[in-house]
Amino acid sequence: LQHSNRDYHSMAVSGGKDWRSTVYVGHLQPHADAEFLREVFAGLPVKDAHVARSFTGESKRHGFVEFDDPSCVKTALALAATQWRGQAVTVRPATMHDPDLPRTLLLYNLPAVVQEADLREIFPDLPLREVRVVRDPSGRSKGAGYVVFESAALLDRVLAETSAIEVEGQRLVFTRALQNTSV
Repeated sequence: LQHSNRDYHSMAVSGGKDWRSTVYVGHLQPHADAEFLREVFAGLPVKDAHVARSFTGESKRHGFVEFDDPSCVKTALALAATQWRGQAVTVRPATMHDPDLPRTLLLYNLPAVVQEADLREIFPDLPLREVRVVRDPSGRSKGAGYVVFESAALLDRVLAETSAIEVEGQRLVFTRALQNTSV
């Protein structure tokens, strides 16, 4: 399954990125966009900038900026905890690891009628951080979703103990979310 949203769990940033030339920018306001990131690093040769977004298109309040030259990272890191247009931003070296990925279960083949509450009912006694059904711009389900557990160990247990998940008479395909390196 190809994800249409470029930034689901920040997976897209791994595709083709030179991590030595990339910084993570955190504590962004919900309205911040790629242009905002480019303004923060005006004067440095920015190759690419984007704000991470969830399946629903909501800002995850962080982003990544890749520079043409790895030497620019040192200058960018000097901006750590700086103010930009009244907004405090955090800058640190980027890594390919999204902290939610090790505890995220992807679900495919969801019936169109499934809602977030239905996904929570699959794991009624387990602590969940987030549950989402992936929707198109009109609000219709795309037949996929995800569940973020409180810990990777909990997800490991769920995967070890679960052989099948059925919702509304339909068997779901499920797997652990992995960092996408092919985008």
